[in-house]
Amino acid sequence: MKKLKLFLTSIIAMFVAVVGVHAETLKDCLDGATTEGVTCTFTDDEEELYSTYITVSNKATIDLDGKELNLTHTLVVGTGATLKITSSNGKGTINATTIDNGQPIAVMPGGTLEIDNVIVKGRTTESTNHTNYQIIAIQGGGSSETKFTLGSNAEITGYNTGVGVFGTDTDGGKQYADKVVVDIYGKITTDSMAVSINGVVIPNENADDAVINIYDGAEITSTDSAALYAAGYGTYNVKGGTLTGTVGVVARQGDVSITGGTIIANGEAGTTDKVGSNNTEVPLGVAVVVDNTTAGYTDSALVEISGGDFKATAEEAVHSFNEGEGHDIVVRGGTFNKTVATKYLASNELGQSESGVVGKLHKIEITKPENGKVESYTNAAEGEEVVVKIAADKGYEINSITILDKDGKEVKFVSADGGIKFTMPASDVTISATFKKIETPVTNTTEENPKTGDNILMYLGLGLASVAIATLSVKKLRKSN
Repeated sequence: MKKLKLFLTSIIAMFVAVVGVHAETLKDCLDGATTEGVTCTFTDDEEELYSTYITVSNKATIDLDGKELNLTHTLVVGTGATLKITSSNGKGTINATTIDNGQPIAVMPGGTLEIDNVIVKGRTTESTNHTNYQIIAIQGGGSSETKFTLGSNAEITGYNTGVGVFGTDTDGGKQYADKVVVDIYGKITTDSMAVSINGVVIPNENADDAVINIYDGAEITSTDSAALYAAGYGTYNVKGGTLTGTVGVVARQGDVSITGGTIIANGEAGTTDKVGSNNTEVPLGVAVVVDNTTAGYTDSALVEISGGDFKATAEEAVHSFNEGEGHDIVVRGGTFNKTVATKYLASNELGQSESGVVGKLHKIEITKPENGKVESYTNAAEGEEVVVKIAADKGYEINSITILDKDGKEVKFVSADGGIKFTMPASDVTISATFKKIETPVTNTTEENPKTGDNILMYLGLGLASVAIATLSVKKLRKSN
């Protein structure tokens, strides 16, 4: 019996060490975090309110269990610490709407934070010192990597910056924001810049750049500013998702690479406004703006676009304040609903097709058909999906469709609504269609009359049936008498 008790005691001790510690509050639980990890789960509907900072010093998971955590001071992920905030039973909420001069959640150099299945609510109005307010603040410049991941089912809402990366003052006041990796899969909605690296941040030759990655499924929205604000040295990779703001992207420092996703600028065309603390006003309604005119930045911005869909309300899709020989916006691809100036194209070989796609352009020639219509653009970029509308005249139908490249080789196509579609090859193409008359089948509308012999047999059959019925009735009658 003693051996059994000793065994059970050992098992319980191991379970506590791996899974967590007993705690009356979330703060107590996090204070007890270890390098092996602890899980802190809300066990009732009470909202926990804190008037002091909560700091995670080791490895911990906060499971909101579908409930709400109220914060009045910052939740800090310390240097070298790892924190995951999730919710196992419905989406949880972190309510930090009353925090003014401070960040609801801060990640110190070398810390790691992951948020998923949780809504983080920041202030709904501007803070007293808005330049120091980010809902999620991430500090670089440490000796080890700082990481933040916003999961696909996570949301951040509020005023001022949604996710902001800033640097550490070292080396005589120089500010570095290196060794930071931010991965965004979820949703961010703010009044100010939604995502940014900000401050006077300079490159650190001895460390990796800060990196922000935006992936498919992400929804990044600023209702009154830029969705992405590149004001600090680092690398910004827009690989997918939807970015919406009065200006889509504003870059003043660092390298921005856009390979996918949708950039929407919905600001009023013909108007300007300030973005960030910079004095230069930028044109609203432009999908991508580069401003390298500001003194104080040590590294000029460069935006390279090779893919994505760009929707602008202004007359131009992209704009740079640099009017020198070289340009800091380089366009190699993408689809734009407004004109891209030739000076921004990566080479003289590129152009913008009638549908707005940037690439190497080739002609589309249509052989005029009889008894029908074939309509398409007159040019397209290599790799662009081209839709061809085909309609037969009344009384006719499509007989054949052929697309040939410049060498006479057939180009494959598939059916589309009202016609066909194909991928533009690295060649001019010729489209031909023929139509044929619809043959109306001859139908006999006269009812076929039965033959005379058939009539006789039919009436004879009916007569015999009547006689049989009458005979049967007489027999029944006699029997009953």
